Amino acid sequence: VGPDADVDQVYITQGCHAEGTVRNSVLFTDSVIAAGAKVTDTVLMPGAVVEEGAVVTRALVAGGVRIGKGAVVGSADSENILLVAKNVKGVE
Repeated sequence: VGPDADVDQVYITQGCHAEGTVRNSVLFTDSVIAAGAKVTDTVLMPGAVVEEGAVVTRALVAGGVRIGKGAVVGSADSENILLVAKNVKGVE
């Protein structure tokens, strides 16, 4: 967990790198949350990456999946949890 990370109610396993904001989530081995990214009510499986400025809410992100820079995935208003099984392109 980086010095500027904002983490609250998060279960973090070994090898994770969190630099952004993480709330009420589970981070499995080797998952990465870049600076400026926001992850809320989400499970990141092993090797999942959330790039800078991306927002992930109420999602289950499969192992090895990359959420691109500035992408928005999921919604706080949803009654369902979004399953993300493929890479999501960010803003180019």
